[in-house]
Amino acid sequence: MKPYVCVVGAVNLDICGRPEKKLIFRDSNPGAVTLTPGGVGRNIAHDLRLLGVEVKFLTA
Repeated sequence: MKPYVCVVGAVNLDICGRPEKKLIFRDSNPGAVTLTPGGVGRNIAHDLRLLGVEVKFLTA
C-alpha cells in the first residue's frame, strides 16, 4: 500500500462578481463572476499534492 497523508478540514468557495463598467444601482450590470476554491484543509491538501505527496482529503 502506497503511503499517504490524510487531511481533514474545510473547503470554501469564494464567489466574486465584478461589473464591466461603473455599477448602476437598480439596473442590470453585465460583468464577470470568478470562483476561487479555498479553505485551510483544501489548501494544505493542494500544496501537499504540488510537492508530490499522495493525499486523501476528508471534508464535510
